[in-house]
Amino acid sequence: MFYRPKPDQNGKPEKRIRSWPVLLLALPAFVAIWSGWVGLGTMTGFGEVQPLPGIAGNFTINTAITLPIGMETYASYALHVWLNGTIANPGTRAYAKWSALGALILGGVGQVAYHLMQAAHWATAPWPVVVLVACVPPAVLGMGATLAHMISRDNDLTEPVAAEAVPATEVVPVPVSRPVPAKRRTTRRDPAKVARAVELRAEGATYAEIGAALGISPATAAKYAPKPVVEQTGQPRPSTPTPVQSARPERPVQPMLPLAIPALGGNR
Repeated sequence: MFYRPKPDQNGKPEKRIRSWPVLLLALPAFVAIWSGWVGLGTMTGFGEVQPLPGIAGNFTINTAITLPIGMETYASYALHVWLNGTIANPGTRAYAKWSALGALILGGVGQVAYHLMQAAHWATAPWPVVVLVACVPPAVLGMGATLAHMISRDNDLTEPVAAEAVPATEVVPVPVSRPVPAKRRTTRRDPAKVARAVELRAEGATYAEIGAALGISPATAAKYAPKPVVEQTGQPRPSTPTPVQSARPERPVQPMLPLAIPALGGNR
């Protein structure tokens, strides 16, 4: 109702319609409604009671004031829920609308009944009016509790969940690593094993026997002594001459027969 004006887009204070003059209009209506409900309550059995017997026996209250407080207060609040625009649920707004209109109509009917009976100089109201007025406090309690629960449900459903702040991370370029060619695996040769392999090979041992004796594989033994023994030791290997066979088979040599050669100048 009383607020500090907010600046608009141009930086100037925003102009709004003041609502406080409505209080001046509501005060006379409040006095008339209050007196009408209290008078109607007195004619329908509402009056002074002791709400705390045995505790505060001298404390009394007139229950007729509960009628204007309950009915008119609920009608004003339901109108606020319907027309304020803060409730987005159409079901809640529809309930607030029709319950506010119903409360205002019921309040108007009560005021009309009181003034008619007051004009007729009735001291007590007839029983249908008594029944209607007696049902006002429970009806107001039920409508107010229902509207409060609906508003609480809507607030729980539409409450925004604050997102957790995610710290900004700096993007660091990742260097692309080039594939490194694999190095060839080389094995170191033990000179003592190489010399021993050569000796065993010179003695006529096989690569399997050399590997078993030196704790290496036959392939490694073949690498240790790959060349002929005559090139590594300098001593010729004893060998037997291999007969050379000709490509063509030899033909038997036939003896040549003597030829008779005629003498020159012989007889003709």
